[in-house]
Amino acid sequence: MQRIFVGKIIGKAVGEIIGKVASQAVGEFLRIYVRLKFLKRLRQRLKEFGETLKICYNGAFMIF
Repeated sequence: MQRIFVGKIIGKAVGEIIGKVASQAVGEFLRIYVRLKFLKRLRQRLKEFGETLKICYNGAFMIF
């Protein structure tokens, strides 16, 4: 009887530890994923902005 009780407590503790570690890992992964997604979008915007600047610069160059 005592052994079963101790086993349950240990099982619960191990389960909680694994749960915490897993949730932290998932949170970290999501944070990194969101950051990468944001950087990718930012890079794309900068690229588009650069293209726009280049077009404006070439247009201005042609005018003068």
